[in-house]
Amino acid sequence: MNKAILIGNLGADPEVRSTSNGSRVATLSLATSHPERVERLVLFGAAPSYARSEDLPDAWTEEQWATEIRTWEGVTSFSGFLDEHARAIAPSFDDDVEALLALRHLLASTMSMGAAIAESRTLSRIDMREVLPSVAAPTLVIRRTDDQMASATGGRFLAEHTVHGQYVEVPGRDSLPWVGDADPILRAIERFTGRGT
Repeated sequence: MNKAILIGNLGADPEVRSTSNGSRVATLSLATSHPERVERLVLFGAAPSYARSEDLPDAWTEEQWATEIRTWEGVTSFSGFLDEHARAIAPSFDDDVEALLALRHLLASTMSMGAAIAESRTLSRIDMREVLPSVAAPTLVIRRTDDQMASATGGRFLAEHTVHGQYVEVPGRDSLPWVGDADPILRAIERFTGRGT
């Protein structure tokens, strides 16, 4: 569950939008097709593609994606799926039953098994590497060092191939920016936007 924050002058005041995996395409699309509307991009745990290639050697292979999709298609307990997914994206919650339940509730309210399977299929095919050089807005890509759900080479590639990209790793292992210690993420964003020290 990667997040992207779009900071642009979409109105009289800068607007911040938080988007997830599928919306990253729309966010980068807006940055390339209407650069005058995008002031800055902040991408968390992002990659231009989730399929292994020479550029992205730590992304999943075709077989890994096929196995993941087959596994999800075979899930008979949505509750069990939610438990597993919540623990995978928020390992800091492992010992916090209340926080895990709250996250499970959020996931159950925002996704279904069908949507999760469809998203996996889409993510296994997305490749946005070719559009990155047309992203002119300053772009910050943040990844937690031990985040098992986010590709380190994918984040670096994204930052290196946008016109004004920066890649920052912060300590942690959670895939959600608000889980675990969010202060290093907020400080990186504040420095990037010129609002911090």
